[in-house]
Amino acid sequence: GESVISQIIIDKFLYHIPEYRQAKRFKELGVDITTSSINRWVHAIADKLYPLYIAQITNVLSTNYIQVDETSMPITDRPESARKGYIWAVRSVLHSGLFFHYDKGSRSQKVIVKLLKDYRGALQTDGYAAYSIYEEKKGVLPLGCMAHVRRKFENALNTNPQAQTALDYIGLLYMLEGNLKAEGADHKEIRKQREQKAYPILQQMERWMKQTYNNCTPKSPLGKAISYAFGMWPRISRYCKEGYFEIDNNGIENAIRSIALGRKNYLFSGNNNGAEDNCIFYTLLGSCLQAGIEPHSWLTSTLEKIALLKTPINWEELLPAKH
Repeated sequence: GESVISQIIIDKFLYHIPEYRQAKRFKELGVDITTSSINRWVHAIADKLYPLYIAQITNVLSTNYIQVDETSMPITDRPESARKGYIWAVRSVLHSGLFFHYDKGSRSQKVIVKLLKDYRGALQTDGYAAYSIYEEKKGVLPLGCMAHVRRKFENALNTNPQAQTALDYIGLLYMLEGNLKAEGADHKEIRKQREQKAYPILQQMERWMKQTYNNCTPKSPLGKAISYAFGMWPRISRYCKEGYFEIDNNGIENAIRSIALGRKNYLFSGNNNGAEDNCIFYTLLGSCLQAGIEPHSWLTSTLEKIALLKTPINWEELLPAKH
């Protein structure tokens, strides 16, 4: 029944229990279900949920502020060794919703360009070169991630104490964000405070980087940290333009953690089809968590509704955010 199948999917994609381990647990309870049977059930449910997955992608890309990142997933579809495939993650910041996208494991720029072809709004990413094309795309406002800049200077601190100056500047920016959040400031007040306090700090840090870069080796950790920050600086400073923009991309990185945990437990996807199915489940279950919806109840009731519904179906009405 739908409840049992839902629990199998929840256990795999939220609690990261591999299918073979679930089959062993069923056997201990006196129910003999093969791993291959469980695998077939999971893929069959992915097919049923595919239209809902497409509706979720459309829903997220219709919003005006998204964050994008990518993470690796080993794919074992060749005999000699596993290859590194990539899953793209996209999160709507102001509206509940996210999705994961897999295109033959590619991390190339053409994948994200095809995916976001009609998108208009703010686009927040790290410094990966594939996103640089959006600096010239009409209707898209690229934003950067201060957390990635901070990590570069944290690495540089191991070899050069001058990096602490950059970390002090960044610490002040995060302190301001923390204070504004604690005060419950609205977007209008946040924008005002950022313009008055954060932007001058960004200007001071930029001047410091220009002076320091002239006195360090470009290929040193500090030189690389400054080069990375300079390459991102227009995107980094734009978060001051609106109170609802975030200072970093941590929201989408948190969403990716479920894939990282799964990677450590069931280790890999057997082929491209399996990775695509994984994206469907990560998308819909992750959206449940983001919307504060209990995943097992939602998935069970949704599968029951799909079995009874007749075409045409308004798939958007079944999305977690609509419950």
